[in-house]
Amino acid sequence: MNEEELENRCLDWFRKGGWDVLYGPDIAPDLPDGKAGGTDLQRDDYAQVMLKHDLEVAFTRINRHLPHECFDQVVSSSRRQKAWIWLPTTGPFIACC
Repeated sequence: MNEEELENRCLDWFRKGGWDVLYGPDIAPDLPDGKAGGTDLQRDDYAQVMLKHDLEVAFTRINRHLPHECFDQVVSSSRRQKAWIWLPTTGPFIACC
């Protein structure tokens, strides 16, 4: 299996799990040579792997009973995590150190 085959299998797995899969250049920041990035910019640079707006929308939808400060704590905590695990039986994000 090469990298492309692995990537396609992973993307299919995410789609089957109900995730939206986006084409990277469409959400990319401005390119290094000064050319414009994608048409649906969702990050400031490639180091920003968390799409904060999408996370906030999902967090608010799932946790309506929690104050917004809890979302800020989740974002802060997630930036400090060294690894994430997907466990379909318990939910999308289980942090591990």
